[in-house]
Amino acid sequence: EEAGRIWRAIYEAKNLLYLNIDESQQDLYETEDRVLFRLISGFHTLTTCMVFANWPLPDNPQQYGPNLELYEKVLHGHQDWLENLYFDFVFILRAVNKAAHVLREYDMHTGNPTDDAMTMGLMGYLLQTDFIQEQCNHLNSFDESQLFQEERIEIIDNFRNVFRNISEIIDCVGCEKCKLHAKLELLGLGTALKILFTKDVLSPDMFERNEILALIVTLGKYSDAIQFIEEMEQQIELNKLKANIQGYVDIDNEMKNVVDTKPESDINEDFDKLINNTFK
Repeated sequence: EEAGRIWRAIYEAKNLLYLNIDESQQDLYETEDRVLFRLISGFHTLTTCMVFANWPLPDNPQQYGPNLELYEKVLHGHQDWLENLYFDFVFILRAVNKAAHVLREYDMHTGNPTDDAMTMGLMGYLLQTDFIQEQCNHLNSFDESQLFQEERIEIIDNFRNVFRNISEIIDCVGCEKCKLHAKLELLGLGTALKILFTKDVLSPDMFERNEILALIVTLGKYSDAIQFIEEMEQQIELNKLKANIQGYVDIDNEMKNVVDTKPESDINEDFDKLINNTFK
């Protein structure tokens, strides 16, 4: 019940997009409205996936793992929800592509030389992949230039304020661990927004350490959620295949049982009828 109230408040926060905007002008912002909804919906789907992927196991409540039953009941078949999660993933990847030079130059100092070297190595490996460089530009992924153009620029502050309001709503969550994960993911999305829609030239000093951390961790969370979805969908298809095979086996066994219980005279009679009908 508490979770339901929180999510209703989060979706209602989207209405702040039209703060101080005349109702007759709201149709001008249809693209921004749609993007905002998909970001929120994708965030909702991510949260649901992470919960279902780390559910107490029936045989051992002290251990956690994926729950196929809950996934199939809640998410399977809701292609729009899943597509919105993919949309968020592409959105963040586009931000990483655009801010690649910032991420490459950012001081990742942790105080541990070994960790520093590993962090910089992993970041460099991510940024130099063909996927990030070639598939995540504005031509092949998300094109941020289509939003907040000309007179629509006035709504950009409202867009940001929606996310600030959602962050305040999340403060009301009772579960501290849930709140921590949600705030981190929301900061990751907020950092992606900052990268994609700032009018200034991006530079390392524009970002706090927590923003860079949240961006990369959130990207990883969406990647994990997509892998979880693929595994659950494969398992559902496998279960369907097994059920179909078992159905054929059951039918075959039933037919064998009917034949086995018939007297030999009846079987011969059936065969004679079949022959007669065939050659009529």
